[in-house]
Amino acid sequence: MSDLDQLTIERHDATSTLELRDDILPVYAASHADQMHDPWFHPDQFWERLVELYLPGRDFELVAARIAGTVAGYAFGSPRDQHGAIWDELRSTYPEWDLPIESVPLYMFREFATHPGHQRKGIGRRVHDALLEGRPEPVAELLVRKDNVPAQAAYRSWGWVQLGEKQPFPDSPVFDRLVLRLSAS
Repeated sequence: MSDLDQLTIERHDATSTLELRDDILPVYAASHADQMHDPWFHPDQFWERLVELYLPGRDFELVAARIAGTVAGYAFGSPRDQHGAIWDELRSTYPEWDLPIESVPLYMFREFATHPGHQRKGIGRRVHDALLEGRPEPVAELLVRKDNVPAQAAYRSWGWVQLGEKQPFPDSPVFDRLVLRLSAS
């Protein structure tokens, strides 16, 4: 039986996500093991950002994939209402997307990780797709480390395209900013 045959997908709101600390942090730490030299990537810092910045957001959702009861991967995000100049950037960079004239919420795909023992088996794609399934926003945005070649390749194969770079926090690295057209307006 393959990992995908045993896979279950769970959806969590902000309240139930708080109960997942011991399930999520091992996946985060394992998938970011090469970044533990940078304090920004420390699991405690990640959890603090999750609890203080992301959970309070409107319509927060986390999708977790479990195999035999253990979390193998997760992704979370929420809509973002205050989006600044991104709509102008999107309209000028991707005019073929025929985006609405007015600025509307976009979906922030905030974090995504698959445990290294379960990577390259289709689990990450299932988690990715489950989180984005049915989203009403026309566009999703995510940030990915410039040096994370496997993640960059996966996202691009799933349709994400470049929209510049972004440093979301003063103590964070500069990330590649990717966007994905979700639905027709």
